[in-house]
Amino acid sequence: MAKWNATARGQIAAPIDKVWKITSDFGGLMEWCDTGAMKSCEIAEGENGIPGCVRKITAALPDNGGSAEILETLLELDDANHVLRYKIQAPEMPLLHATLKLLDRDGSTEIEWGYEVDADPADPAKEQQIADAVLGIYNGDIENLKKIVE
Repeated sequence: MAKWNATARGQIAAPIDKVWKITSDFGGLMEWCDTGAMKSCEIAEGENGIPGCVRKITAALPDNGGSAEILETLLELDDANHVLRYKIQAPEMPLLHATLKLLDRDGSTEIEWGYEVDADPADPAKEQQIADAVLGIYNGDIENLKKIVE
């Protein structure tokens, strides 16, 4: 099946180990993400940082004032290569796989945060809608992370 994917990128003026310490805490998302819509984040199943654990995010819905639960399952946490992979299951959204990767750039850190989702050939306009929504979140979170670690 065809896939849609996109990646947000950013430069952070901080050493990779400092950035990784924050971003690799799978259950600590609220410590660095732009929490405007996020009401809570907790490990709902398993042990934080162990592949297979599930974090539950409760997010505000802008349209009706309600909230939605998003489940994210940790697939990989690679400390040596600074890679975190997880899958997202959210209402109104296809199953999405995400990868957050850090790269050492002479004392600063490059962050690549991308996703992949099964394409929907019946609704090609959805590709841009998903990209706008997901990359909007990722770019906002990267900017918030900069404020915390720089």
